[in-house]
Amino acid sequence: MKEISEICKLSVACIVQNDYRPLEECNALTRVPEADIKRVLSEYDSDRQPVMPPDDYFEQAPYVIAYRDGSGWSVDIDLWYPSGRSDLTLQLDIRKTQEGLKFIIDDLLVM
Repeated sequence: MKEISEICKLSVACIVQNDYRPLEECNALTRVPEADIKRVLSEYDSDRQPVMPPDDYFEQAPYVIAYRDGSGWSVDIDLWYPSGRSDLTLQLDIRKTQEGLKFIIDDLLVM
């Protein structure tokens, strides 16, 4: 689904660019705040920042599971570093609402 792909791109771009304002504006940091994301990134690799993955990654690779009740999706996105794909995974909770899709960052962890 194109909308899910765009949410994934936005989330990763904010982390890569170290600009969390777009995530704050859409209330995506209610469960995992900016400070926690920065802490996990630093603990994972304090010398390097993640980079944007190839464009086709968002179309093919994120692990998307639809909720049984039809309310939305759980999405796992591996972050990329200059050396390639990492095992550091961004988890999103994407929900259907009357206004469209809304999402929050559910976790950032090594998988």
